Amino acid sequence: MSPAEVARVSREVAAEPARSRKVSLPAAVFRAAGPPDVPVVIPYPAGCRGAGSGSGPVPSGGPRAARAH
Repeated sequence: MSPAEVARVSREVAAEPARSRKVSLPAAVFRAAGPPDVPVVIPYPAGCRGAGSGSGPVPSGGPRAARAH
């Protein structure tokens, strides 16, 4: 599963007025995701795009540094 595909679906969900499609679009992505994709695929639609808390970019020290701040 490519990050571009996840981003595309996320944009589709944002533009979709029908609640049923807002549920079915990401559900299809979640079903198609393999185990290695889960850390990227699941948080992305929720707005968590980094390895940190989702509140901003990860500091240069990586995810552990993000938790230390």
